[in-house]
Amino acid sequence: MDNSDKVILDLCGGTGSWSDEYARAGYDRRIITLPEQDVRNYKPPAMPWGVLAAPPCNCFSRVGARWWPAMDADGRTTEAIEVFRRCLEICQLAVSWWVLENPPGRHLTLMPDLPRPTWQFQPYHFGNPWVKQTYLWGVFNPPWPNNIVDPEPTRRAPSGHTYGRIASLPSSSIDRSRTPDGFARAFYESNK
Repeated sequence: MDNSDKVILDLCGGTGSWSDEYARAGYDRRIITLPEQDVRNYKPPAMPWGVLAAPPCNCFSRVGARWWPAMDADGRTTEAIEVFRRCLEICQLAVSWWVLENPPGRHLTLMPDLPRPTWQFQPYHFGNPWVKQTYLWGVFNPPWPNNIVDPEPTRRAPSGHTYGRIASLPSSSIDRSRTPDGFARAFYESNK
């Protein structure tokens, strides 16, 4: 099947790990991410096939709660809300499916008109043996857990976030924000 005419937008995609399966399958994948491109200024195609969105979560995530007052005061929270809302606007253009991911946090407090998440998952549901609860909003086929493994013994990071797999704790913010590969494959299989 030729997928080259199907545009997949990967908003705030960073490494592109979530959309890699689409690229391998020949979809027209477009990663829109800082510093090259600010999603708030992005002019999307009229009818993308699917949209993956992973807006920055620092200002929302419970993990960073101790920094919320500083982020609220210096404008980072306002900027994060703008990015989140712009991602939602672009998601609405999708022809087939769309999904926006973020960890649990204060989304509904800051954006009371936002619906509750559609679905949630843990990386260990898809073969990645660590814990990182993730919420998903959108219109998509949920990839039901297909490779449940026991998370390795957990350890509290200095931030208070619980990570599994002590031997391979994420070493940078890029690593921590990377979509787990098992989930990315399962999502692709459910949403082609």
